[in-house]
Order: sequence, then structure tokens, then C-alpha cells
Amino acid sequence: MAQAPKFIFDLPKFDQAHSPIADIMLPAQNKEVSTENILNHTSLPQNEPFFLVAHDMSSENTPFHKHDFYEIIYVQKGPVTNLIEQEEIYMFTGDIFIMNKESVHALKASNPEAVIINICLRDAFFAEGIFHEFLTDKNPLSNFLRNENGRHYLFYPLAHHPSIRSIIQQIIHEYISTSYQKSFTLLALLLLLLAELAKCEEYSFHGIDKKTLSILDYIENHYADTSLKDIAHVFNYSEAYLSRFIKKHTGLSVSTIITHKKLYHAYEALSQTTYPVEMIAHQVGYKSTSHFYKVFQKHYDKTPDEVRQKH
Repeated sequence: MAQAPKFIFDLPKFDQAHSPIADIMLPAQNKEVSTENILNHTSLPQNEPFFLVAHDMSSENTPFHKHDFYEIIYVQKGPVTNLIEQEEIYMFTGDIFIMNKESVHALKASNPEAVIINICLRDAFFAEGIFHEFLTDKNPLSNFLRNENGRHYLFYPLAHHPSIRSIIQQIIHEYISTSYQKSFTLLALLLLLLAELAKCEEYSFHGIDKKTLSILDYIENHYADTSLKDIAHVFNYSEAYLSRFIKKHTGLSVSTIITHKKLYHAYEALSQTTYPVEMIAHQVGYKSTSHFYKVFQKHYDKTPDEVRQKH
């Protein structure tokens, strides 16, 4: 699993307590955080087409605001609550939220140790070349960035996608190593991130609200022996309704979420305990060890034995 790099706090911090964002109050629609507001309160270069900042959520919440740039919010450590359109949307470690320039939102930390990374893309980033081609392409992410669907945010539940999380960690590392200047490597990584998100089918324009969260909490506590039928019965929904609802809010099917939970807890047990693989497979809900090996390797691109040897 991708771990938080120790160099994460080498990223510039946005000091909201001593910047214009601290003065932003409702009505949100009339307030905007400009690129200049942020850059003037960090050590970042002024003229780059993109910038990254680490947002430590331990001190205070971020009031309602909007931006003059496209914002990719990566939850380095959660949970964090995103307040959008009078809804509380819950974000967890590894999740990605993308906000276009029409988005109005606020952030509230559910964990005093929460950290988010803001990847901020200015208009100039998409002005020419391959990034302009990406912006004008016909894929869900590009359509969203152009605001063609009227949606103001796009949610990717990527806690169980180590490949995309790895790309983001590489972006952070490269950005710091180049002293916050663009480089061919950094541009390539940003393009790779956008390309991976564009082809990712697990996304939602709704996100995890309180109702969704209660269902996900149930799955977290019963992943080893539950099913769509069981969950529908517990919450008094039809299986068809529950399937549509969860897909709408998470971009995932119920069975996929259950599988992700099983594999996540198996990975944790493999890396933190000495229990036999067969025992771990059984504990997370797999009756067949050979089937567990197959599913695990497909998801993590490594076998349970390789994870065990690494740790």
C-alpha cells in the first residue's frame, strides 16, 4: 500500500490563518480565492502553470470559497468532509476530488491529523500542446473540466488504487526535488495522472453522503461474510435500488467494494502479522486460498507471498 512520504511537509503550506481565505464568509458565491492570493502566502514561483500545496487541516476549517483554477484535491490522510451544495461529502485517505472553476466548497477536518494535497492547474496549463488536446478530448474528466455537464465536482474513490496513488506520490517527490519548478518529468507525471483518471470508470458526481457512509460503515464491519442481499435486507432496500444508489455515489458496485475491503485487510494482515496466508484468506472471507491468490495478484500486481517477504 502507498504510504505517506516523510517529505510530504516539504511542500509549501497555505497559511489560511494569515491570508485572504480566513476572511471568506457566506454567501460563498461572491467569494473567490485567486491564484495570487495563494501564491503570495507561500514560497511558490509566481508564473508556473500549476502548483502544489499541502493543506494541514489540524488548525481550523476552510470556509466556503471558490477558485480561479482547477483543483485536484488528494486526501493524503483523512477523513475530511467537503461541504458542497449544502451537502456533506466524506473523503477518505487516497480519495481524489476534482473541482472545476464553478465549484463552491468548504472543508472540515474529521481528523486533526488530516492532510490534503492540492494540485492546482491554472488556465495556462491547458492553453496549448498535449494538455490542450486533453482538455478538448471527449472523456468524462475533460467534459467535466469544460463544465459541459453542469457538475461542479468529480469524485474518485481511489483508496484501493495503488497505481494512481503511486503517481501522485511521484508528482509530490518530483515537485519538491525541482524546487517547485516544472520539469519534463513532472509534466509527464501530471499527464499520466490525468490520463489514468480519464479512463477510470470508478467515479461519481455525487460522492459519499451520510446515507452512503452508513452503508459503507456496515460493509467495513461485515465485509468478510456479507453480500448485496444481506446489506439490502439490513437497510430495508431492494437489491436493485441499493446497487444503483451505491454505484451513483461511489462509482463502484457493492461487490467491488466488498472485494476491496477484503483485499485491503488481507494486505494489512500480510504486512503486519505472521499469520499463514491460508488463515488470512479465510479471515477476510475467502474459502478458496487459490482464488484469493488470483484475486489478490490481479489487484495489487504482486502475490501475497511477495507482500509478506517485503515486510
